[in-house]
Amino acid sequence: MPQDTVFTKFQHSLTYVFQYPNWLARAWPILLAPFIPIIGILSLFLLKGWRFEMVRSIAEERNELPPVDIVLWLKRGAILWAALFAYFLVPWIVCRLLGVSGIFDMISDIHLLFTEGVEAFIQDVGSDLLTAFIVYSVWALISAPTFQCGMVRYVLSGDWRKLFGFVPNVYFVLTNIGMFISFFVMWVLFVVSVFLLDFLLAATFVGAILIPLVTITLFY
Repeated sequence: MPQDTVFTKFQHSLTYVFQYPNWLARAWPILLAPFIPIIGILSLFLLKGWRFEMVRSIAEERNELPPVDIVLWLKRGAILWAALFAYFLVPWIVCRLLGVSGIFDMISDIHLLFTEGVEAFIQDVGSDLLTAFIVYSVWALISAPTFQCGMVRYVLSGDWRKLFGFVPNVYFVLTNIGMFISFFVMWVLFVVSVFLLDFLLAATFVGAILIPLVTITLFY
């Protein structure tokens, strides 16, 4: 049997959910939630929690989608989002220690650009933005695989503290670097695919309205 390529794995990652005969009965909440006004914001937690349970199902080699448990999905999603927010605070703290403005200061920077002009903007925050961009980019390269590894270890152990085990998570990434490179190649392909889909939706008025919902649902 020929070995799966990155592209065949990518294709399978987009369709595997629908290969289960009971996929609609098991996945209807995550498909419906983003379209419910106001409550739809909870879909960010719901989708992330569902992904957690899906990873656990795969890790335990259960040939089925996770059963519907909205409360559990929301709980898992809330924990993962809280951990992700903590990860996001790291580059912000680094920027503060370096004395430069970070992403949270972007609104005031944009205000300066429109009120004082481009020259004042460049003189005041131009170098800050470059430094912040470097800090956030480097941290993204480090934290993205580390967080994913932490989530897998959380799935396997049930201990949310594994999300913050930075040293063992980094070690796991380095010892399985080939797998993570393959994962991020597929991630880039996925992002490009979503962008192209959004572009096609933008060609019609109705499709443009659906872009946020479709994008969020596909990403999670």
